[in-house]
Amino acid sequence: MKKFIDNVEKNIRWFENSKVMYPADGFWGVAERLVTLDVEDAVRDEIMEKFAATTMRKNCFVVESRRSDCNFQTAVMFLLYSRITNDAVRRKTGENILDYLYFRSALKRPENYKLPNAWRWSDVALTPDGHWLDDNSWCILLQCALCKNFPELGKKYDCGKWAQNLAGHLNAVVQRIEETEPNAKGEMTDPAKIWTGNLRLPHWGGLAVFALSCVHRIFGHPEYLPGIRAYLTRLKAELPGFSTSEYAYAMMGAVAAAEAFNDDIAKETARLSRDLLINAADPASGTLPSGHYEAPAGKALADMIYTLNWSLLGLQMYSLFAPEDQAVKELLDKQLTLVASIQDDSTEAEFNGCWRGMYDMEKGSWGGGNCYEGGSSSIYTGWTNAPVSLAFLLHDTGKSLLELTGIRNF
Repeated sequence: MKKFIDNVEKNIRWFENSKVMYPADGFWGVAERLVTLDVEDAVRDEIMEKFAATTMRKNCFVVESRRSDCNFQTAVMFLLYSRITNDAVRRKTGENILDYLYFRSALKRPENYKLPNAWRWSDVALTPDGHWLDDNSWCILLQCALCKNFPELGKKYDCGKWAQNLAGHLNAVVQRIEETEPNAKGEMTDPAKIWTGNLRLPHWGGLAVFALSCVHRIFGHPEYLPGIRAYLTRLKAELPGFSTSEYAYAMMGAVAAAEAFNDDIAKETARLSRDLLINAADPASGTLPSGHYEAPAGKALADMIYTLNWSLLGLQMYSLFAPEDQAVKELLDKQLTLVASIQDDSTEAEFNGCWRGMYDMEKGSWGGGNCYEGGSSSIYTGWTNAPVSLAFLLHDTGKSLLELTGIRNF
């Protein structure tokens, strides 16, 4: 029985009807997010000022930036849905998005660039376009997913070549950063200023470990292990001091490394992230408190951009890595049920079938406030909607990101 396939179908119709894809077949990719018109004036003004292109709609405006990671996440979600349901139209949409990424977007840097084969943050940007550790990690691991589970597309786009080339540079920066001390803000950033992002937090570091683990598992790169072990050794000591939003990122990276390298430090870090997530979760609903620095904070606020969405995918990975762990399965079931229950049922096409950025558990509605990046009024394509639908699709197949990204066979 496909328990959540209806939720995914509704979400796919949101992608098609909300104007986050225009045209709806993915030919020009997927926008970063919608922002509802009831967002606070100061937040709206900051978004309008810092993003190069927006389009006004009836009940929202579209942040038109085409991000490489959001497009990869959405494309893979469409492809997996089409494979499960034999839906040729949605299969074509997924491939259209990939065609946009590789052939029309100019998002991928050339091989003679200072960071060869990296993916730009956006097709349009008002400031110098950085190469983010988290975004590029997603691009690597989802190209691995294409190689392993959609090999005809992996061959079409030469995903294995690009993923391996960029992973070599990612491995180098992980080792380079681990050899430095935190700056005055406590951040660990690239001393060469080629990559952007604070490796100290699992939001960046956990995803980098995940990406390197995928490339090693598929193509064989044992030279990645020293950098991964250095990062996870430090993370194991620091993770309890981070906010709840970081636990699932840590779990995804540590489980991937434990599976790909059979490494003891990775296994220990995975178990620690498991304990922290279970202890932080509400016993009844399974929700997690919001604590990310780019989102409103609160114990009763379910953050769908940085926290609860990634917990679904991390717990899925852990439940297959440690199938005897009933507490993890119970928490995962609670979170899946919760997220399915809050899917937007508005009548407006811009919102129907989506998951917004934050849900107020006490009020039983979307809410809790807004920040420039996070909050209830931001409705992300990648990072929220596509990953949540991927979690539902993977649940219905009894799989996880371990299988989707090629660390295990699907």
